[in-house]
Amino acid sequence: MIFDFICVITILGLAIKGLKEALTNKVGVVIALIVAFLVSSQLLPFYMKYINFPSYIPSNIFAFILTFIFVYVLLSIPSLILSVIFGGILLILVYGLIVRFLPLDIQTYLTSKSIIFSFIKPAVDFIYNLLKYIL
Repeated sequence: MIFDFICVITILGLAIKGLKEALTNKVGVVIALIVAFLVSSQLLPFYMKYINFPSYIPSNIFAFILTFIFVYVLLSIPSLILSVIFGGILLILVYGLIVRFLPLDIQTYLTSKSIIFSFIKPAVDFIYNLLKYIL
């Protein structure tokens, strides 16, 4: 259970870091602005068909804002997902290896009732045996 808590905190930290990077992506903002300027007028009939526009905002401005948000999200989501998923998996495997090098009583205390460690245990054991063979 303690191992799961450590892994959850790690994933949350990576997600916050990824969100910060996604929200401060200046190149993504510039590309999203260019695409929104070029494409929002073509998407306006599609938006009018499926989305109810607020009456106090002109439809072309609303289409521009909506297109900008869609493009920016599509540009920033892949890097966020890749950093959280791959970085998280690597860090969790490293945590598992560190736990494997601890004494057995501490190891059982940290990993008792751990769902995440039960999933990564075969990979951790393989890497541990490989390191034991190499070193």
